[in-house]
This record gives sequence, structure tokens and C-alpha cells, in this order.
Amino acid sequence: MRRRLPILPVLVVALIALAVGAAAATWTSQPEDAPSPQLSLASNQLRFAQTRENKALIKMGNAKPGQVAKGTTVLTTTGTTSNVTIRVTNPRDIAGPNGGKLIASKRLWIDVRCVATPCPHNPAVYKGPLANMGTRSVGTWRPGTRRTYAVRVWLLKGGMPPTTHTGDNLYQHSTARFGLVWLATAT
Repeated sequence: MRRRLPILPVLVVALIALAVGAAAATWTSQPEDAPSPQLSLASNQLRFAQTRENKALIKMGNAKPGQVAKGTTVLTTTGTTSNVTIRVTNPRDIAGPNGGKLIASKRLWIDVRCVATPCPHNPAVYKGPLANMGTRSVGTWRPGTRRTYAVRVWLLKGGMPPTTHTGDNLYQHSTARFGLVWLATAT
């Protein structure tokens, strides 16, 4: 008689590094020799792969308000049905000389959506301030599901600043860095 072990939910994580800066500043990314985001495999059953593994998804220098940084990645699951989510990880909000913090101000926005077929009924995952994103469901994926997701990030335009240290100028030389975690949990 063989004893069966209980099956626990399996988690597989994909990280995508993003780095943004602000208003006539340098949008920086990790140095070329910095550790890259990694894809972790937690089970022989569920596999979750991405096309942009070990690469920053978005890099942008000397950004202006309203300028958009964008990138895409293809995600694939195999092995078993899974629930997929996305969330922000390791946010770093570094104020520039005028004191403006991009993430805390809720003026740094992100848009994550499925862009190639097949996509779910509602391809938008989230659009709004990065600070409010939280964890978002990307749905239940069958084995063999392959989807392309676009990520866009930008600083909202605030109009003509009244002084050199207020309005959009508050964010000059500010930097925000964060990653995105795609998580697949076996159902």
C-alpha cells in the first residue's frame, strides 16, 4: 500500500525590473552588472516562463512629464491550471533636490494589459497610480496558455509650473525603481 502525499499549492514567480525617474531627470535602471530579475521554478508540475527573463523591461533617461516608457513580455504556463497575479515589488522612491517623490505623489502611473490574442474578455489588468496597484488577478490559465503583456509607465503632466521648485519641477532628478512580480499558483 502506497501512501499519497498531500498536494500543496505550487507557486511560480517571474520578476520584471522596472526603473523610472522624472521631469527632465534621468530615468535610471539597475547597472548592467546588477543582479537581474529571476524566474523561479517551484515545482516539476507547473512551469511559468517569460521572454524577457534577466532583462529590465523598461529603461528611460531624461524623462519629461507625459513621456511614456513601455515594454512587453510574453508569459507562458505549462503543466497544470493556475491562477496568475501581478504585483509591484521593492518600490524605491528617491526624492530629487526639490523633494518630490514620484511613487508617494501618486503621479507615477502604470498601465498593464494583454496586447496580443488570445486575451481575456477584459485585457486591462490595471491602469492608475503605481502606489495603488496592489495585487491584481490576471485570471486562471490552462496549461499551455501564452499571453503577451504590455507595461507602460509615465509621470502625469501637471501643466506649467508656477516656479522652478513647484509643480512638475518638484520631481526633477527624482528616481523611482520597482519590479513587477508575476505569480502563478497551481489550482
